[in-house]
Amino acid sequence: MDIVIKGMGVYTPLGANDEFFLNIFKGKVAWRKITKYENKWKIPSFIACAFKSQISFKSMINQSLRMACKDANINKLDDKSTLVCFASSNGLNDVFLSGFDDRVIQDSIPIKMLTKIISKFFSNFKIICFNTACASGGDAIAYACRELELKKYTRAIVIGGDVLSPITASGFMSLGAMSLNGCKPFTENRDGMSLGEGVATLILTNSEMDKSGYASIVGIGQANDHYHITAPNPQGLAVINTMRKAIEVAKIKSNDISYINAHGTGTKLNDAMEMTAFHTLFAHLPYISSSKGQVGHTLGAAGVIEAAITAVAVKQQIIPPLAIGNTKVMEKSNFIINTGKKEHIKYALSNSIGFGGNAVTICFKK
Repeated sequence: MDIVIKGMGVYTPLGANDEFFLNIFKGKVAWRKITKYENKWKIPSFIACAFKSQISFKSMINQSLRMACKDANINKLDDKSTLVCFASSNGLNDVFLSGFDDRVIQDSIPIKMLTKIISKFFSNFKIICFNTACASGGDAIAYACRELELKKYTRAIVIGGDVLSPITASGFMSLGAMSLNGCKPFTENRDGMSLGEGVATLILTNSEMDKSGYASIVGIGQANDHYHITAPNPQGLAVINTMRKAIEVAKIKSNDISYINAHGTGTKLNDAMEMTAFHTLFAHLPYISSSKGQVGHTLGAAGVIEAAITAVAVKQQIIPPLAIGNTKVMEKSNFIINTGKKEHIKYALSNSIGFGGNAVTICFKK
């Protein structure tokens, strides 16, 4: 497998494209106190990575896709066969929750909304939607890579997006999984996850078509441990299998991995499980970080946003930091704290883990 990332558009509260990656490597965060659900939905205030002002999900997708096309030098209506993979957990909740008339219901169908946006840039495309909870983005990338490897399409566009939603906030609060102060993944006193919102778009092509780009995707691993509807298997069986498979598909060894962008939600269960998986698979831990301490957990978008971060890290040869301030990290770990660091990255992994035991790992090389 050798799939090239030709262009990307990342649109988040932490910034867009160049500004976003600069802030990531500097260890900046974008936490805000969310109070807008207190009256209507009776949801207590919480900390999240959110836009300062209200912006529609459709506008976010349009901005992200436009940036990605510009980045990939697609400047006019393109007729090459294109696969569009859309990953989201909330979908169009912001539209759906505004009312229940027929217009709203029709506008809440993702494929209809996406067709209007995609047709501005491409004339020959097929759309497939993915919702495997927080593994959605990784699964969408995996599917796109396999279709390109089989040469069914000239290019693939993977869009991952989610917005803040009272449904999601109340759900994670009911699980006792929300942080009160902004999540700090892989720290000893971590107290839960923090929600985020944003959209990322990746434009992919087979390396036989074009070898230039940010990085190459050379391995994919997918698994499900069918352990529990929400809780991860403490032994990390699914993510051990996905990392092992991605490394196998890339035809490399575990000690070739220089960096892992972990799922790292900041919950007690996830981070302990993922660290167990790392120690099981790697005799010597690669550098590890979690971007969720900076952009929050963007659910269906997380796998695509974090794939973009990993690809840029590989291209620029910078290890992203674990942005945790002065908090003490878990023992027997390998993190760059608060500010990114120049290091040689030979190969890198990005993990996505979702409810129901879903897990995906993507392997990148420069």
